[in-house]
Amino acid sequence: MATNKLLIIDDGMVVSIITNSKITQAIQPIKVAADNAKSKGMTHNKGGCKPCQSKARNVAIDLMSVKQTIAQLSDSDRKLLKSLLDADKIRLVYTTQSNKLVQLTY
Repeated sequence: MATNKLLIIDDGMVVSIITNSKITQAIQPIKVAADNAKSKGMTHNKGGCKPCQSKARNVAIDLMSVKQTIAQLSDSDRKLLKSLLDADKIRLVYTTQSNKLVQLTY
């Protein structure tokens, strides 16, 4: 049985997912989305202390495109992701390319 009944995938969790080699090796679409997002060079900057700001500037990824990819995973990849994250359900909130806010739970 999973430890987390409902796991909410926020920006921090997206960073954890794309830096987890088990997940990126097991779920190819996430690996491709992470590689593409890193190459776009968008910056994830959340403020905080000087070391945190510096670290945030170094994380050059487009988190929204990775969230969209996670939302579009096949059923088998969704099950695998839930298993790897030890969750019964996953909730994902993201913005589509047409700026529509979507909340998806599976």
